[in-house]
Amino acid sequence: MANGIYIAMSGAIAAQQRLDLVANNVANASTPGFRQARAQFSAFVVPTDDGRPQQKGFVSLTGTAIDDTPGNITASANPLDVAIDGRGYFVVQGPDGPLVTRAGNFRLGNDGRLVDVLGNPVLGGSGSGGSPIQLRPEGGQPSVGSDGSVTQDGTIVARLAIVDVDPTRLIPVGDTHLRAAAADLQDLPDARVQGGAIESSNVNPVRGLVELVQLTQDFQTAHKVMAEYRRLDQKILSSR
Repeated sequence: MANGIYIAMSGAIAAQQRLDLVANNVANASTPGFRQARAQFSAFVVPTDDGRPQQKGFVSLTGTAIDDTPGNITASANPLDVAIDGRGYFVVQGPDGPLVTRAGNFRLGNDGRLVDVLGNPVLGGSGSGGSPIQLRPEGGQPSVGSDGSVTQDGTIVARLAIVDVDPTRLIPVGDTHLRAAAADLQDLPDARVQGGAIESSNVNPVRGLVELVQLTQDFQTAHKVMAEYRRLDQKILSSR
């Protein structure tokens, strides 16, 4: 079998992996606070024995990178919606430890804790070492100040934990949640937020759809090349 078929196969696999990634981005174009992920690839050149220029190579997915470009901030009717104005991430208590997110569409849980859309407690205090923000269900309507302070009945109950983190250290774990090592989370005491507002996804749906079409064509082209290599192999075998 011609070695070129493996190169075409690596291209098809890479296109499929990018397709899955971009499709997930586009599917979350309307998800508040969603951060799109981008694929990172490495090329591996095939060495030659006769000194000719190296022209053939394989490509492999080496990881994903989070795009930290902010989304648009729009006012909402929910006073517990919060959008970070600038850098930073909210911290919530996930099932297996702290997670960070830009999605600030919070609500009051049945037990009085401030939670995200999945019911994860929103942390207050300093960085990932904060504690869940506890409010009184029978109290007045809470609100969030520009410094992240959560107030109920005229009393400041807590301050939202907001951290800064290098986007290259973030790992998507589903929905809008991201994970990073505790050592990579740096407290942002001067972070500014907008209460009663929500940040949109940073996915451009039109650009994403165009990319999906291009990747589909790349995938189909790689399959055609593989099919041609198979045809040539069969022709060679049949002529022997």
